[in-house]
Amino acid sequence: MLPGERWCYLMARVLLQQGQNDRALMFIGELMQTCTGRPHARRLLAEIDGSIAAPLANANDLGSVPASAHAAEIHRKT
Repeated sequence: MLPGERWCYLMARVLLQQGQNDRALMFIGELMQTCTGRPHARRLLAEIDGSIAAPLANANDLGSVPASAHAAEIHRKT
């Protein structure tokens, strides 16, 4: 992931955790424009859609904000 893509991902992650989905979509749109950013954008869109509960461990490698305790517990059960 390129530095600019990483920044967009982190900004989108923070905005999603704050419940500002509409603002996060701007950054997700930027990620969708590149091949390396597209998988991360799709993951963020899936979180908005509610089809996944929280970021997986590989998202933490990007320096993302940790998932809530509840989401982390769900992840441990699977």
